[in-house]
Amino acid sequence: MPKANNCEDFSIHPVFVNGSEGYACYRIPSLLRLGNGDLLAVAEGRLANCGDHNGIIRVVGKISQDRGETWGEVFTIARNILPDGTEHVAQNPSPVLDAMDPDNPQGRAIIIYNKTEFGEQFITGGSGVRRVYSSESFDHGRAWVNETDITAQVHKPLKPAYTAVYADAANRYNHQEDWRMNFPATGHGNQLRGGLGNNPATRGRLLFCAKLTQGRQSVRRGQSYVYWSEDHGRSWTIGGVSDVLGSSEAMAVELESGDIMVNFRNNTGPNGAPVNYRGVMIHEFDEAGEMSMARTHRDDTGLPDPIVQGSIQRYTWSDEAEFGGVSRILFSNPNSQSARENMTVRLSYDEGATWAVAKRIDGGPSAYGDLSVLDDMRIGLLYERGNSGGIVFARFSLDWLSDGRDSLGA
Repeated sequence: MPKANNCEDFSIHPVFVNGSEGYACYRIPSLLRLGNGDLLAVAEGRLANCGDHNGIIRVVGKISQDRGETWGEVFTIARNILPDGTEHVAQNPSPVLDAMDPDNPQGRAIIIYNKTEFGEQFITGGSGVRRVYSSESFDHGRAWVNETDITAQVHKPLKPAYTAVYADAANRYNHQEDWRMNFPATGHGNQLRGGLGNNPATRGRLLFCAKLTQGRQSVRRGQSYVYWSEDHGRSWTIGGVSDVLGSSEAMAVELESGDIMVNFRNNTGPNGAPVNYRGVMIHEFDEAGEMSMARTHRDDTGLPDPIVQGSIQRYTWSDEAEFGGVSRILFSNPNSQSARENMTVRLSYDEGATWAVAKRIDGGPSAYGDLSVLDDMRIGLLYERGNSGGIVFARFSLDWLSDGRDSLGA
């Protein structure tokens, strides 16, 4: 078990330890600051091994009440149990905090995830459906209730004969678009504020990135798309699909313009070859809240990447005088073009156009991760120590990240 590593205002704490609490392996972390300031760590609990689709996988969580210093026992958020009692895969969790629901002034957490009985190659080959669900928590992440199948609202599969789980599959899954793979973006979702202008058409909207494949596209030639809820998770609308092929595991951050910047794993470029930089798209909103999807993307050569998931998170807005009146956006990924190693956090002062600060968090193996801003404005990063090294939590200040060049003065 890794020990807490304390150095100045930086520490690392174990969260999900492989081989403990009933699971052989934990992967795919998400991190969410809850309405009361507690932290929710979410992961896939894999019972048998670290494989992506082998055996039983559950969505699990842990709570920290002391800003990540210690973590409670693991608990189950979602399982995939079929009517015949067999258990399969629940995975790809993506949580968000709805802090603008007037019926829940303390904040209500929502999580999106997949359930399936089939691996990636079977799904892209035309077998089965990768279903999408949501659940919600009214008690700061402890209990998850009201599990709802939202597949028909956010996914367009062509599987009318799929009756293993749903007798009415001919109605639910009869879309000529023939979407096959469907992954909610790993990491967190977003609640929009409507940019600096607080655009009422998008303010409060819960927005998630996702990935799809159409027809016989390979999993590496998928497309990113977005969906959102304007009624606090009661219903969902597909906002648009990007034409860019090869994007995967996208995560969005809201820009001060009110548009969203989507940063994604660049599986393949236009010629089908791997691209070892992050990809970036800007999706624009009009005044009515309708989205214009980017038709092209740029490779962010300031963000080298070994083709893996990364995390992006706004830290401050320029209209927040108490934080210096500066726009700051955070980004994390393994800083390498050849291996999943050197977990690094970067900081941008120009809305993600360039990255002025880069600080290595962990020089060893590292893979997926997710950023959050703590209630005392320290930064939290929940990340994997490689594909099979468990999941840990790093906590640090802006002052530490910037080597004293930037500070909130707190």
